[in-house]
Amino acid sequence: MSDYLYVGKSIPRTIETDKVTGRAVYMNDLKRPGMLYGKILYSRYAHARIKRIDVSKAKKLQGVRAVLTGHDIPDVRVGFIKDQRVLKKDVVRQFRDEVAAVAAISPEIAEEAIHLIDVEYEEIPAVFDPLEAMKEDAPLVHEVDARGRPIRSNILPLPWKFLAAETM
Repeated sequence: MSDYLYVGKSIPRTIETDKVTGRAVYMNDLKRPGMLYGKILYSRYAHARIKRIDVSKAKKLQGVRAVLTGHDIPDVRVGFIKDQRVLKKDVVRQFRDEVAAVAAISPEIAEEAIHLIDVEYEEIPAVFDPLEAMKEDAPLVHEVDARGRPIRSNILPLPWKFLAAETM
């Protein structure tokens, strides 16, 4: 007999009933007074320099409460090797990189504001195949590492270890 409350015991799942009957409440179902709705403007290029972002028209749209670009927020880095900014301000490195964010009083106004943001890109060569990316003359995905040091290859010196399962 186990002294644990749940470990080793069958626990009935109850959330599925709410889901299949339509009673489950999801985040998108919640409405609160004064609530804002957010939308993200994504890059339409796989690899490009952001030359200019004009958010003036989006900011003037009635019902818009905030428009942010990478120039408006702290330089927070995320990702496996901390090489991604939350909102890109210099270079996009994949389709759908986040370029700007809008908060508005309705989803429709937020969507309209996204379409009013004017981004001028300078498309640069991209790689779409991992084997091509490893070639010596391949376009670089990153020009510098997370510490700002120049990178000369797309092959990153990441530490890793393969651990074999212990035999019993």
